[in-house]
Amino acid sequence: MADGRCAHLALCAAAERQVPRRHPFTADDVVFSIERALAKTSQRAFQLRGVTGARRVDELTVDVLLSAPDAVLPEKMISSAS
Repeated sequence: MADGRCAHLALCAAAERQVPRRHPFTADDVVFSIERALAKTSQRAFQLRGVTGARRVDELTVDVLLSAPDAVLPEKMISSAS
Protein backbone atom coordinates (compact mmCIF):
# COMPACT_ATOMS: atom_id res chain seq x y z
CA MET A 1 0.00 0.00 0.00
CA ALA A 2 1.37 3.37 -0.94
CA ASP A 3 -0.62 5.10 1.80
CA GLY A 4 1.73 4.00 4.60
CA ARG A 5 -0.69 1.47 6.06
CA CYS A 6 1.49 -1.53 5.30
CA ALA A 7 4.98 -2.21 6.61
CA HIS A 8 6.92 -4.65 4.44
CA LEU A 9 9.32 -6.63 6.69
CA ALA A 10 12.11 -8.79 5.32
CA LEU A 11 13.42 -11.34 7.81
CA CYS A 12 17.15 -11.80 7.79
CA ALA A 13 19.02 -15.07 8.17
CA ALA A 14 20.63 -13.71 11.36
CA ALA A 15 17.23 -13.79 13.09
CA GLU A 16 17.25 -17.57 12.85
CA ARG A 17 20.46 -17.75 14.87
CA GLN A 18 18.96 -15.62 17.65
CA VAL A 19 15.95 -17.89 18.16
CA PRO A 20 17.04 -21.38 19.20
CA ARG A 21 14.69 -23.73 17.38
CA ARG A 22 14.62 -27.07 15.69
CA HIS A 23 13.04 -25.66 12.55
CA PRO A 24 13.74 -22.53 10.47
CA PHE A 25 12.38 -19.14 11.57
CA THR A 26 9.95 -18.10 8.82
CA ALA A 27 7.31 -15.54 7.92
CA ASP A 28 4.68 -18.03 9.11
CA ASP A 29 6.13 -17.77 12.63
CA VAL A 30 5.94 -13.97 12.52
CA VAL A 31 2.36 -13.94 11.24
CA PHE A 32 1.32 -16.44 13.92
CA SER A 33 2.95 -14.37 16.67
CA ILE A 34 1.39 -11.09 15.52
CA GLU A 35 -2.06 -12.65 15.17
CA ARG A 36 -1.71 -14.24 18.61
CA ALA A 37 -0.69 -10.90 20.14
CA LEU A 38 -3.70 -9.20 18.50
CA ALA A 39 -6.22 -11.74 19.81
CA LYS A 40 -8.94 -10.36 22.10
CA THR A 41 -7.70 -12.60 24.92
CA SER A 42 -4.09 -11.44 24.57
CA GLN A 43 -2.45 -9.35 27.24
CA ARG A 44 -0.06 -7.98 24.58
CA ALA A 45 -2.61 -6.44 22.19
CA PHE A 46 -2.12 -2.95 23.65
CA GLN A 47 1.56 -3.07 22.62
CA LEU A 48 0.58 -3.40 18.96
CA ARG A 49 -2.09 -0.72 18.93
CA GLY A 50 -2.65 0.34 15.32
CA VAL A 51 -1.61 -3.03 13.88
CA THR A 52 -4.62 -4.68 12.25
CA GLY A 53 -3.01 -7.89 11.02
CA ALA A 54 -0.16 -9.55 9.20
CA ARG A 55 0.16 -11.56 6.01
CA ARG A 56 2.90 -13.77 4.64
CA VAL A 57 4.35 -12.59 1.33
CA ASP A 58 6.91 -15.38 1.03
CA GLU A 59 9.02 -17.53 3.36
CA LEU A 60 11.10 -14.57 4.60
CA THR A 61 8.78 -11.59 4.06
CA VAL A 62 5.78 -10.31 6.03
CA ASP A 63 3.43 -7.40 5.46
CA VAL A 64 2.23 -5.85 8.72
CA LEU A 65 -1.12 -4.16 8.15
CA LEU A 66 -1.80 -0.87 9.94
CA SER A 67 -4.86 1.26 10.62
CA ALA A 68 -2.72 4.36 9.94
CA PRO A 69 0.93 5.10 9.15
CA ASP A 70 3.06 4.41 12.24
CA ALA A 71 6.58 5.80 12.53
CA VAL A 72 7.25 3.90 15.77
CA LEU A 73 6.21 0.46 14.49
CA PRO A 74 9.79 -0.92 14.74
CA GLU A 75 9.90 0.08 18.41
CA LYS A 76 6.53 -1.57 19.02
CA MET A 77 7.73 -4.77 17.39
CA ILE A 78 10.88 -4.87 19.51
CA SER A 79 9.01 -4.05 22.72
CA SER A 80 6.38 -6.73 22.16
CA ALA A 81 9.05 -9.36 21.54
CA SER A 82 10.65 -8.96 24.95
